[in-house]
Amino acid sequence: MVPHRVFRNRDGVRVEPAPFVVMVGTAALVVWPFGPPYFLAWGASMPTAVGATAVVFGGVVAWAYYQCVWTARPPEETAEVPAEWRVERFLIGGVAVAVVLAALTALLYLR
Repeated sequence: MVPHRVFRNRDGVRVEPAPFVVMVGTAALVVWPFGPPYFLAWGASMPTAVGATAVVFGGVVAWAYYQCVWTARPPEETAEVPAEWRVERFLIGGVAVAVVLAALTALLYLR
Protein backbone atom coordinates (compact mmCIF):
# COMPACT_ATOMS: atom_id res chain seq x y z
CA MET A 1 0.00 0.00 0.00
CA VAL A 2 1.27 3.46 -0.89
CA PRO A 3 1.53 5.79 2.11
CA HIS A 4 -1.19 8.42 2.04
CA ARG A 5 1.37 11.19 2.61
CA VAL A 6 2.66 10.65 -0.93
CA PHE A 7 -0.59 11.94 -2.42
CA ARG A 8 -0.49 15.68 -1.76
CA ASN A 9 -1.41 18.38 -4.23
CA ARG A 10 0.72 21.39 -5.10
CA ASP A 11 -0.56 23.19 -2.00
CA GLY A 12 0.47 20.35 0.32
CA VAL A 13 -3.11 19.24 1.01
CA ARG A 14 -3.80 15.50 1.15
CA VAL A 15 -5.56 14.09 -1.88
CA GLU A 16 -7.60 10.92 -2.18
CA PRO A 17 -5.45 8.41 -4.12
CA ALA A 18 -8.31 6.31 -5.53
CA PRO A 19 -8.91 8.26 -8.78
CA PHE A 20 -5.19 8.21 -9.59
CA VAL A 21 -4.88 4.49 -8.87
CA VAL A 22 -7.96 3.71 -10.98
CA MET A 23 -6.68 5.78 -13.93
CA VAL A 24 -3.23 4.18 -13.80
CA GLY A 25 -4.70 0.69 -13.49
CA THR A 26 -7.02 1.27 -16.44
CA ALA A 27 -4.15 2.67 -18.48
CA ALA A 28 -2.04 -0.39 -17.67
CA LEU A 29 -4.85 -2.65 -18.86
CA VAL A 30 -4.96 -0.80 -22.18
CA VAL A 31 -1.34 0.15 -22.87
CA TRP A 32 0.53 -3.03 -21.92
CA PRO A 33 -1.58 -5.58 -23.87
CA PHE A 34 -1.79 -3.48 -27.03
CA GLY A 35 1.46 -1.50 -27.00
CA PRO A 36 4.09 -4.16 -27.78
CA PRO A 37 2.08 -5.84 -30.58
CA TYR A 38 1.43 -2.43 -32.13
CA PHE A 39 5.12 -1.53 -32.16
CA LEU A 40 6.01 -5.03 -33.39
CA ALA A 41 3.60 -4.51 -36.29
CA TRP A 42 5.70 -1.47 -37.22
CA GLY A 43 8.78 -3.66 -37.35
CA ALA A 44 10.34 -2.80 -33.99
CA SER A 45 12.24 -5.46 -32.09
CA MET A 46 10.73 -6.86 -28.91
CA PRO A 47 13.00 -4.87 -26.53
CA THR A 48 12.27 -1.69 -28.46
CA ALA A 49 8.53 -2.39 -28.45
CA VAL A 50 8.49 -3.02 -24.71
CA GLY A 51 10.63 0.07 -24.09
CA ALA A 52 8.38 2.27 -26.22
CA THR A 53 5.35 0.90 -24.41
CA ALA A 54 6.99 1.71 -21.09
CA VAL A 55 7.62 5.28 -22.25
CA VAL A 56 3.99 5.65 -23.34
CA PHE A 57 2.79 4.21 -20.03
CA GLY A 58 5.11 6.56 -18.12
CA GLY A 59 3.59 9.50 -19.95
CA VAL A 60 0.09 8.35 -19.09
CA VAL A 61 1.06 7.94 -15.43
CA ALA A 62 2.57 11.44 -15.38
CA TRP A 63 -0.58 12.89 -16.94
CA ALA A 64 -2.81 11.02 -14.46
CA TYR A 65 -0.70 12.25 -11.54
CA TYR A 66 -0.98 15.83 -12.79
CA GLN A 67 -4.74 15.55 -13.27
CA CYS A 68 -5.71 13.54 -10.19
CA VAL A 69 -3.11 14.55 -7.61
CA TRP A 70 -1.07 17.65 -8.41
CA THR A 71 -3.95 19.91 -9.50
CA ALA A 72 -6.62 18.33 -7.30
CA ARG A 73 -8.57 20.60 -5.00
CA PRO A 74 -10.02 19.53 -1.67
CA PRO A 75 -13.72 18.60 -1.72
CA GLU A 76 -14.65 21.52 0.51
CA GLU A 77 -13.33 23.95 -2.13
CA THR A 78 -15.18 22.46 -5.06
CA ALA A 79 -18.84 22.69 -5.93
CA GLU A 80 -20.74 19.77 -7.35
CA VAL A 81 -20.42 19.57 -11.11
CA PRO A 82 -23.80 19.53 -12.88
CA ALA A 83 -24.74 16.24 -14.51
CA GLU A 84 -24.87 17.82 -17.96
CA TRP A 85 -21.22 18.86 -17.70
CA ARG A 86 -20.16 15.41 -16.52
CA VAL A 87 -22.00 13.72 -19.39
CA GLU A 88 -20.48 16.19 -21.86
CA ARG A 89 -16.94 15.53 -20.58
CA PHE A 90 -17.58 11.78 -20.70
CA LEU A 91 -18.79 11.96 -24.31
CA ILE A 92 -15.92 14.22 -25.39
CA GLY A 93 -13.47 11.79 -23.77
CA GLY A 94 -15.10 8.87 -25.56
CA VAL A 95 -14.88 10.64 -28.90
CA ALA A 96 -11.24 11.51 -28.23
CA VAL A 97 -10.39 7.88 -27.46
CA ALA A 98 -12.23 6.73 -30.60
CA VAL A 99 -10.32 9.25 -32.73
CA VAL A 100 -6.97 8.17 -31.29
CA LEU A 101 -7.76 4.48 -31.86
CA ALA A 102 -8.95 5.19 -35.40
CA ALA A 103 -5.78 7.16 -36.13
CA LEU A 104 -3.57 4.38 -34.79
CA THR A 105 -5.47 1.81 -36.86
CA ALA A 106 -5.25 3.97 -39.97
CA LEU A 107 -1.48 4.24 -39.50
CA LEU A 108 -1.24 0.45 -39.59
CA TYR A 109 -3.28 0.22 -42.80
CA LEU A 110 -1.46 3.06 -44.54
CA ARG A 111 1.89 1.45 -43.87
